Amino acid sequence: AKALKAKLIQVKTKGTYKQRNLELALDSWKYISKQIDAKREINTKEFLNSLTFNGRFQYLKKKKIILDGAHNPAGAKELKLLLNKEFKKKKKKIFILGFLDKDYKNFINNLITKEDIVICTE
Repeated sequence: AKALKAKLIQVKTKGTYKQRNLELALDSWKYISKQIDAKREINTKEFLNSLTFNGRFQYLKKKKIILDGAHNPAGAKELKLLLNKEFKKKKKKIFILGFLDKDYKNFINNLITKEDIVICTE
């Protein structure tokens, strides 16, 4: 931002990565909408209802499948926290993982337990 002489807006967030992403998106949307039309009132509920996060903790309920695009060790930790929070009673999980050039060892160490089944592919 400094090199481009752009305004830097810092957002301090708490919660899961999903909650942090929502807070960041909401704050960004508020800032941008003020720049476009300062008179327009921001409808937070409308904005949040318009968001979709395909591939980010996307639950396909009928198939009992979670899709998530976590791709680094920190994302794996966050995914594990969400899985444990949302599915406390489920001990065994089946993961289908694909890696090309990522830190897969730390990713797996941060996500997988001994009870889980893992299928890896490129």
